[in-house]
Amino acid sequence: MHFSTILLLLPLALAAPALVRRAGTGCSNAPSSFQINGFGVFTASPGPSSYSHISFEVIGSASNVSTQCGRSLPPGSGRSAADPDHYYSCSNANVTYLWDGSHLAVTEIFSCNGVLETAFSNSSISTYCYPESAPVPGAPGTNCQTPTGQISIPVLYVI
Repeated sequence: MHFSTILLLLPLALAAPALVRRAGTGCSNAPSSFQINGFGVFTASPGPSSYSHISFEVIGSASNVSTQCGRSLPPGSGRSAADPDHYYSCSNANVTYLWDGSHLAVTEIFSCNGVLETAFSNSSISTYCYPESAPVPGAPGTNCQTPTGQISIPVLYVI
């Protein structure tokens, strides 16, 4: 589990332990896992027109709703798309993700008997990386993707 996620939720869990529960308890429409399709990260080599980016699709197990996730860094930033400190919204704003370079955390806000709840997941992601001499934007860098193209991340807890 991602350490910063634990630190964020620890005060809530200690203050009101009844609010935090393991996945699979409570609501019938709570997701039990998230399917991740087409996960890919491109880290650009330094240069004025090169940019790093991440993209993938998330499908919730309960809702079966698909949403695209990803972001591109500004051209010339010379940084990786990994950011262990921030969650980013997907095309469906109820779904967010955090990529720290080795772990992917996904959250989904859903309604349970008229009450909004949030499902949290976090899993290590194995990627296959290779040098890319001229990807679509035309800048060299390193391209990483999941070997199978599809993975499942279990929901760990719901608040």
